[in-house]
Amino acid sequence: MLACEAGILNKLLRLMDEKVLDKTIEKSGSDIETHFIHPLPYSCQTAALAETNVLLTVVAITLGKIPSEEVLLTILKSKAPSGSRLALVKGLTQRPHKIEHKVEEACVATLMEVHAGRGIEGDEAGKLLVEECLKGKSGLVVNWVKELPSRLLSCLLGTNEEEKEKLGSDKKEEALALADSCLVLAKAGNVELAPTFLANLRDIQDNAPADTDLLRQKLDWARQHLCRIPAGC
Repeated sequence: MLACEAGILNKLLRLMDEKVLDKTIEKSGSDIETHFIHPLPYSCQTAALAETNVLLTVVAITLGKIPSEEVLLTILKSKAPSGSRLALVKGLTQRPHKIEHKVEEACVATLMEVHAGRGIEGDEAGKLLVEECLKGKSGLVVNWVKELPSRLLSCLLGTNEEEKEKLGSDKKEEALALADSCLVLAKAGNVELAPTFLANLRDIQDNAPADTDLLRQKLDWARQHLCRIPAGC
């Protein structure tokens, strides 16, 4: 029952425009906080409540009721579905309120974990990691940035014999997403990316199949930007 209520409440709040949301918070915010938010995190030996905790934390953030650092850390480290965890990280990192450094680190760790899982959610996590880097928090994501070129190379090296000439659609999307991240960071003059990108560039280009013109173009654009960084080339 609680899981269903959390899902419905989260969806309703997301569908509201700002005016309706303000009225809802004014009329029902305290009741929602008392009955749903204060008990966080929920636990039960016979039911998996990880996603319920995440959804209700998103509700709390929407209402402007940020849970304590201890609660947030516990919920961020849970094994809820990737989509729900991404929604929570967005709520914490894309709103004007300030969050504790440990919570920031847990958000980045969550994004890195989801990104490693690949797929649509992995690509979205990659975009959020780039955003965190561009906001001046590159110290939290420096290792992820340095590993981007090797991840791209691993993606290309993972092709089977049938894909040597034509990259499969899933692999192509993954490779393009990784190249996009590199290009955005290169345009911003990211000094952590430059040495590893340029060191891996030849191998990446050599292993890029014949049908990846857009990928090659993005790589060349990134190279041009990174070569402008002192000691980049």
